[in-house]
Amino acid sequence: MKKILSAALAAFMAVTALTATSFADLTKADSSISLKGTTVLPILKVTLPKTLAFVVNPYKMSIDKTTGKAATATTTDANKANTFVVPTYGTTVDADKNVVANTAWDVVNSSGLPISANIYAVVTNPNATKLQILDANNESKDITDQESTAAAAKKQLTLSLKALSSKSGSTAVAIPLLAAAPDSWTATGKTAAVANVPDAGKLSLTLDTDDCTCAKGADCDEIWTTKDNPTLGVFFKFDFVVA
Repeated sequence: MKKILSAALAAFMAVTALTATSFADLTKADSSISLKGTTVLPILKVTLPKTLAFVVNPYKMSIDKTTGKAATATTTDANKANTFVVPTYGTTVDADKNVVANTAWDVVNSSGLPISANIYAVVTNPNATKLQILDANNESKDITDQESTAAAAKKQLTLSLKALSSKSGSTAVAIPLLAAAPDSWTATGKTAAVANVPDAGKLSLTLDTDDCTCAKGADCDEIWTTKDNPTLGVFFKFDFVVA
Protein backbone atom coordinates (compact mmCIF):
# COMPACT_ATOMS: atom_id res chain seq x y z
CA MET A 1 0.00 0.00 0.00
CA LYS A 2 2.84 2.38 0.87
CA LYS A 3 4.46 1.62 -2.46
CA ILE A 4 1.24 2.47 -4.30
CA LEU A 5 0.81 5.76 -2.41
CA SER A 6 4.45 6.68 -3.01
CA ALA A 7 4.09 5.99 -6.72
CA ALA A 8 0.89 8.06 -6.92
CA LEU A 9 2.49 10.93 -5.03
CA ALA A 10 5.53 10.83 -7.27
CA ALA A 11 3.30 10.90 -10.36
CA PHE A 12 1.32 13.86 -8.99
CA MET A 13 4.49 15.81 -8.24
CA ALA A 14 5.81 15.09 -11.69
CA VAL A 15 2.61 16.41 -13.31
CA THR A 16 2.69 19.50 -11.07
CA ALA A 17 6.28 20.19 -11.98
CA LEU A 18 5.50 19.86 -15.68
CA THR A 19 2.50 22.20 -15.33
CA ALA A 20 4.51 24.81 -13.48
CA THR A 21 7.27 24.62 -16.02
CA SER A 22 4.73 24.94 -18.84
CA PHE A 23 3.24 28.14 -17.37
CA ALA A 24 6.62 29.62 -16.64
CA ASP A 25 7.73 29.13 -20.24
CA LEU A 26 4.65 30.77 -21.87
CA THR A 27 6.45 34.10 -22.20
CA LYS A 28 9.17 32.38 -24.22
CA ALA A 29 7.01 32.38 -27.35
CA ASP A 30 8.34 31.89 -30.85
CA SER A 31 6.97 35.33 -31.75
CA SER A 32 4.75 38.11 -30.31
CA ILE A 33 3.07 41.38 -31.28
CA SER A 34 1.95 44.40 -29.23
CA LEU A 35 -1.40 46.07 -29.91
CA LYS A 36 -1.38 49.70 -28.74
CA GLY A 37 -4.73 51.29 -27.89
CA THR A 38 -5.45 54.89 -28.89
CA THR A 39 -8.28 56.97 -27.45
CA VAL A 40 -10.02 59.16 -30.01
CA LEU A 41 -11.57 62.33 -28.62
CA PRO A 42 -14.10 64.51 -30.47
CA ILE A 43 -13.36 68.16 -31.16
CA LEU A 44 -15.98 70.69 -30.20
CA LYS A 45 -16.93 72.66 -33.29
CA VAL A 46 -19.75 75.18 -33.22
CA THR A 47 -20.47 78.13 -35.47
CA LEU A 48 -21.93 81.20 -33.81
CA PRO A 49 -24.18 83.69 -35.61
CA LYS A 50 -22.29 86.63 -37.09
CA THR A 51 -24.53 89.35 -35.70
CA LEU A 52 -26.97 89.58 -32.83
CA ALA A 53 -29.08 92.71 -32.73
CA PHE A 54 -32.58 93.84 -31.91
CA VAL A 55 -34.57 97.03 -32.21
CA VAL A 56 -36.44 98.55 -29.27
CA ASN A 57 -39.58 99.86 -30.95
CA PRO A 58 -41.73 101.60 -28.30
CA TYR A 59 -43.86 103.43 -30.87
CA LYS A 60 -44.41 100.26 -32.92
CA MET A 61 -43.05 101.61 -36.18
CA SER A 62 -42.85 99.38 -39.22
CA ILE A 63 -39.34 97.90 -39.14
CA ASP A 64 -37.46 95.89 -41.75
CA LYS A 65 -36.54 92.70 -39.89
CA THR A 66 -33.49 92.03 -42.09
CA THR A 67 -31.84 95.41 -41.54
CA GLY A 68 -33.26 96.65 -38.24
CA LYS A 69 -34.13 99.97 -39.88
CA ALA A 70 -37.44 101.61 -40.69
CA ALA A 71 -39.24 99.77 -43.46
CA THR A 72 -39.19 101.34 -46.90
CA ALA A 73 -41.30 101.02 -50.03
CA THR A 74 -39.11 98.12 -51.15
CA THR A 75 -39.43 96.15 -47.90
CA THR A 76 -41.55 93.07 -48.50
CA ASP A 77 -44.52 92.40 -46.25
CA ALA A 78 -42.83 89.20 -45.03
CA ASN A 79 -39.87 91.25 -43.77
CA LYS A 80 -41.91 93.92 -42.00
CA ALA A 81 -42.58 93.92 -38.25
CA ASN A 82 -44.16 96.41 -35.88
CA THR A 83 -43.78 94.65 -32.55
CA PHE A 84 -42.33 96.42 -29.46
CA VAL A 85 -39.05 94.55 -29.95
CA VAL A 86 -37.85 93.53 -33.40
CA PRO A 87 -34.99 91.02 -33.51
CA THR A 88 -32.79 91.21 -36.60
CA TYR A 89 -31.73 87.65 -37.28
CA GLY A 90 -30.00 88.44 -40.55
CA THR A 91 -30.37 86.63 -43.86
CA THR A 92 -29.15 83.54 -45.69
CA VAL A 93 -29.08 82.56 -49.35
CA ASP A 94 -31.14 79.48 -50.19
CA ALA A 95 -30.44 76.80 -52.80
CA ASP A 96 -32.08 78.91 -55.49
CA LYS A 97 -29.88 81.89 -54.57
CA ASN A 98 -32.77 83.79 -53.03
CA VAL A 99 -32.05 85.95 -49.99
CA VAL A 100 -34.18 84.64 -47.13
CA ALA A 101 -34.74 86.23 -43.71
CA ASN A 102 -33.56 84.02 -40.86
CA THR A 103 -36.02 83.12 -38.12
CA ALA A 104 -33.49 82.89 -35.26
CA TRP A 105 -29.87 83.41 -34.26
CA ASP A 106 -28.54 79.93 -34.96
CA VAL A 107 -25.59 78.20 -33.28
CA VAL A 108 -24.64 75.29 -35.57
CA ASN A 109 -23.14 72.08 -34.15
CA SER A 110 -20.55 70.45 -36.44
CA SER A 111 -18.76 68.38 -33.78
CA GLY A 112 -19.68 64.90 -35.03
CA LEU A 113 -21.61 64.21 -31.81
CA PRO A 114 -24.63 65.69 -30.09
CA ILE A 115 -23.80 68.44 -27.61
CA SER A 116 -25.48 69.95 -24.59
CA ALA A 117 -25.44 73.63 -23.67
CA ASN A 118 -25.66 75.65 -20.49
CA ILE A 119 -26.58 79.26 -21.16
CA TYR A 120 -27.03 82.53 -19.34
CA ALA A 121 -27.49 86.11 -20.50
CA VAL A 122 -26.24 89.35 -18.95
CA VAL A 123 -28.10 92.56 -19.77
CA THR A 124 -26.36 95.93 -19.69
CA ASN A 125 -28.71 98.85 -19.15
CA PRO A 126 -27.08 102.21 -20.08
CA ASN A 127 -30.02 104.27 -18.80
CA ALA A 128 -30.81 102.49 -15.55
CA THR A 129 -32.04 105.60 -13.72
CA LYS A 130 -34.89 106.01 -16.20
CA LEU A 131 -35.30 102.59 -17.84
CA GLN A 132 -36.14 99.35 -16.07
CA ILE A 133 -35.56 96.00 -17.76
CA LEU A 134 -37.80 93.10 -16.78
CA ASP A 135 -37.53 89.38 -17.56
CA ALA A 136 -40.73 87.99 -19.03
CA ASN A 137 -39.55 84.46 -18.19
CA ASN A 138 -39.07 85.31 -14.51
CA GLU A 139 -42.52 86.63 -13.66
CA SER A 140 -41.53 90.00 -15.19
CA LYS A 141 -39.14 90.74 -12.34
CA ASP A 142 -36.35 93.31 -12.48
CA ILE A 143 -33.14 91.82 -13.89
CA THR A 144 -31.03 93.65 -11.29
CA ASP A 145 -32.50 92.32 -8.06
CA GLN A 146 -34.63 89.46 -9.46
CA GLU A 147 -37.46 90.62 -7.19
CA SER A 148 -38.94 94.05 -7.98
CA THR A 149 -41.65 94.32 -10.58
CA ALA A 150 -42.55 97.37 -12.68
CA ALA A 151 -41.40 100.69 -11.19
CA ALA A 152 -44.05 103.42 -11.36
CA ALA A 153 -41.53 106.16 -12.13
CA LYS A 154 -39.66 104.42 -14.97
CA LYS A 155 -40.07 103.18 -18.50
CA GLN A 156 -40.12 99.39 -18.68
CA LEU A 157 -38.64 97.16 -21.34
CA THR A 158 -39.71 93.53 -20.93
CA LEU A 159 -37.60 90.94 -22.74
CA SER A 160 -38.01 87.21 -23.32
CA LEU A 161 -34.99 85.25 -24.56
CA LYS A 162 -35.35 81.56 -25.47
CA ALA A 163 -33.28 78.72 -26.89
CA LEU A 164 -34.52 75.77 -28.93
CA SER A 165 -32.67 72.66 -30.10
CA SER A 166 -33.40 71.34 -33.58
CA LYS A 167 -33.71 67.83 -32.11
CA SER A 168 -37.13 66.43 -32.90
CA GLY A 169 -39.60 66.95 -30.07
CA SER A 170 -37.58 69.64 -28.31
CA THR A 171 -39.30 72.60 -26.67
CA ALA A 172 -37.99 76.14 -26.20
CA VAL A 173 -36.05 76.80 -22.99
CA ALA A 174 -36.19 80.20 -21.28
CA ILE A 175 -32.82 81.88 -20.71
CA PRO A 176 -32.71 83.96 -17.50
CA LEU A 177 -31.69 87.61 -17.89
CA LEU A 178 -29.15 88.77 -15.31
CA ALA A 179 -27.33 91.95 -14.35
CA ALA A 180 -24.11 90.00 -13.68
CA ALA A 181 -22.66 86.56 -14.30
CA PRO A 182 -23.94 83.77 -12.01
CA ASP A 183 -21.71 81.94 -9.52
CA SER A 184 -21.80 78.71 -11.49
CA TRP A 185 -23.00 77.24 -14.78
CA THR A 186 -25.71 75.33 -12.92
CA ALA A 187 -26.94 78.12 -10.64
CA THR A 188 -30.63 77.49 -10.01
CA GLY A 189 -32.85 80.00 -11.75
CA LYS A 190 -29.89 81.79 -13.34
CA THR A 191 -28.87 79.48 -16.16
CA ALA A 192 -30.70 77.50 -18.82
CA ALA A 193 -29.82 73.97 -19.90
CA VAL A 194 -30.43 72.55 -23.37
CA ALA A 195 -29.92 68.80 -23.15
CA ASN A 196 -29.23 67.76 -26.72
CA VAL A 197 -28.32 69.55 -29.93
CA PRO A 198 -27.76 66.89 -32.62
CA ASP A 199 -24.72 66.78 -34.85
CA ALA A 200 -25.29 69.07 -37.83
CA GLY A 201 -28.20 70.50 -35.85
CA LYS A 202 -28.88 73.97 -34.49
CA LEU A 203 -29.37 75.74 -31.21
CA SER A 204 -31.69 78.61 -32.10
CA LEU A 205 -31.93 81.75 -29.97
CA THR A 206 -34.99 83.97 -30.28
CA LEU A 207 -36.54 87.00 -28.66
CA ASP A 208 -40.18 86.08 -28.17
CA THR A 209 -41.90 89.11 -29.64
CA ASP A 210 -45.24 88.09 -28.14
CA ASP A 211 -43.78 88.55 -24.65
CA CYS A 212 -41.42 91.47 -25.30
CA THR A 213 -43.07 94.80 -24.49
CA CYS A 214 -42.40 98.50 -23.96
CA ALA A 215 -44.42 100.32 -21.32
CA LYS A 216 -44.34 103.17 -18.81
CA GLY A 217 -45.01 103.23 -15.11
CA ALA A 218 -48.05 105.10 -13.89
CA ASP A 219 -45.92 108.02 -12.66
CA CYS A 220 -43.51 108.10 -15.62
CA ASP A 221 -43.54 111.05 -18.00
CA GLU A 222 -40.22 110.24 -19.72
CA ILE A 223 -40.07 109.90 -23.47
CA TRP A 224 -38.17 107.03 -25.07
CA THR A 225 -34.71 108.04 -26.29
CA THR A 226 -31.69 106.56 -28.07
CA LYS A 227 -30.15 106.06 -24.62
CA ASP A 228 -32.61 103.21 -24.09
CA ASN A 229 -30.39 100.72 -25.92
CA PRO A 230 -29.66 97.70 -23.72
CA THR A 231 -27.09 95.09 -24.70
CA LEU A 232 -27.48 91.34 -24.16
CA GLY A 233 -24.38 89.23 -23.70
CA VAL A 234 -25.15 85.53 -24.18
CA PHE A 235 -22.70 83.00 -22.73
CA PHE A 236 -22.47 79.27 -23.53
CA LYS A 237 -20.81 76.22 -22.04
CA PHE A 238 -20.95 73.20 -24.36
CA ASP A 239 -20.31 69.52 -23.63
CA PHE A 240 -20.58 66.28 -25.57
CA VAL A 241 -23.58 64.02 -25.16
CA VAL A 242 -22.56 60.34 -25.17
CA ALA A 243 -25.31 57.78 -25.66
